[in-house]
Amino acid sequence: MNIDTASPSWIVVRQWAEERLESARVALEQTGLPPPDTEYQRATVRVMREILALATPLPEMPPSGGSYT
Repeated sequence: MNIDTASPSWIVVRQWAEERLESARVALEQTGLPPPDTEYQRATVRVMREILALATPLPEMPPSGGSYT
C-alpha cells in the first residue's frame, strides 16, 4: 500500500494518531489506573503505531520465479 504522506488527508490522520498516541502514553503513566483501562490504553498505543506505520514503504519483493534456492 502506498500512502501519499504529503496529502492533506494523511497529514490530518497522522496528527490525530500522534495526539491519541501521546494521550494514551500519558494515561498509562498514571498510577492506580484500573486493569481494563490499562489494557484499553495499551491497545490504543498499539493501533496508533500501526496506523502511523502505514506510511512506511514496504520492502520490494523479489519476483517469484518458483525457485527458492
